[in-house]
Amino acid sequence: MPARDLHYSELAEVGQRIQKRELSSAEATQAQLDRIARLDGQLKSYAYVMTSSAPEQVHAADKEIAAGKVRGPLHGVPIAVKDLCWTGLIELGLQQSGTDYQKIVLRREAFRGMMRALFEKVDLLAVPAQTFAAPTLAKMATLGENPELIAGLLRFSCPFDMTGSPTITLPGGFTESGGPVAFQFVGRHFNEARLVAAGNAFQRVTDFHRRHPTL
Repeated sequence: MPARDLHYSELAEVGQRIQKRELSSAEATQAQLDRIARLDGQLKSYAYVMTSSAPEQVHAADKEIAAGKVRGPLHGVPIAVKDLCWTGLIELGLQQSGTDYQKIVLRREAFRGMMRALFEKVDLLAVPAQTFAAPTLAKMATLGENPELIAGLLRFSCPFDMTGSPTITLPGGFTESGGPVAFQFVGRHFNEARLVAAGNAFQRVTDFHRRHPTL
């Protein structure tokens, strides 16, 4: 498989190729950096790309793998981290008094208890990822000024951030205009294995994750 097609591969497959020395971590990472440079001016998918530190890290990974020191199935595989945090909320948090903060902590613990009780009766929850399909860049630009947009983005993820419940988000369909629609499985604490198994089972019988937009 050409390096240019790695972005459509399963992570485990890329990891296997790197560990078999069919592909280096440096080659895999550079292919993704080149793709980001080519497309992200239009897509604006990344807030920060670690272009300067990546060469040193992939060199270290390739050196370890060549010496037989494999740290795990994804050793050397380039990844991206998704962050839903709007940093404008940090300042708001710092304005809370100690009393207000303690009230929040107590409410959180009460809600965590309710979720623990729920998961004594069910194995998993299937929940929408958000209240609408992927917003446009123009809409996202109003995030700090639009409370309804923030509420719509966080409505189905914030509760599980509060409880610390493990979740896995999966593509589950498309809008009439072709935009992706996602949902999430939510599980009990320390039961991530069941989440992964459920996600794997869903993707074995669907192909939403294999459909690619024309770029």
